[in-house]
Amino acid sequence: MGTLDSRSYAEYFEIDEGYYPEINESSIKDPKNKWQSTYPHGTIVTLLKDLERALSREDKKSVWVEGAYGTGKSRVLWMVQKLLTCPEKEFDAYFEEYEKLQKETDLRERLRAARKNKIVTARRYATGDITSTQKLIFAVYESLTAALKKSGCKFDGAKTLRGKS
Repeated sequence: MGTLDSRSYAEYFEIDEGYYPEINESSIKDPKNKWQSTYPHGTIVTLLKDLERALSREDKKSVWVEGAYGTGKSRVLWMVQKLLTCPEKEFDAYFEEYEKLQKETDLRERLRAARKNKIVTARRYATGDITSTQKLIFAVYESLTAALKKSGCKFDGAKTLRGKS
């Protein structure tokens, strides 16, 4: 039987100081945690293409992201939100940082064009209590209401059935 190795994980792996195992309001506020460190693997590039087609109304449908707990959904959606709303310089830097995105010049320019319109993004964390279609609809309504008000957009949601209750 061999001896136990007393080395720490840090001696085997390089751990990013800004890494958070969970993306939430607190981790987003930490300046060490950067959305730009989200690596754009193939599934993310596909998501960005689908999103661009939805924003340009080429595809008249929304984009849905789902997956098991801990698979990075919140991190990816935070990156997407920032990519859509960040200053132009940060947008370009993200596309230039990763080889996978450097090749996606059409996607880059189409997203750049979409960014010229007013884009309002809404997010919600800790959604484990959404256990029915009705709760999902209410959660979407509340998140969108807050995002629209925060962005200064005209909001007519109070005229809906949900808004009247």
